[in-house]
Amino acid sequence: LPSNYISLESLTDKQKFFIAWAQIWKNNITKEELDKRIMTDPHSPGEWRVNGTLANIPEFHTVFEIQPGSNMHRENPVQMW
Repeated sequence: LPSNYISLESLTDKQKFFIAWAQIWKNNITKEELDKRIMTDPHSPGEWRVNGTLANIPEFHTVFEIQPGSNMHRENPVQMW
């Protein structure tokens, strides 16, 4: 197994929830396709649907122990709901 392998059994239910969220929105597209979708698709790109959203959810910071200085840390998270 790769050195960065994590077994599902070692994750909490909340960690599994956030990983599932990322799995749903991940995509593997070319820059040309991304450029086309930005102009034609009303939805934000997958990267922002995941990183932009989760970085603003305090529970995500807690379950993954996100620290200041991390790209996923927000000092003043946007309150969406």
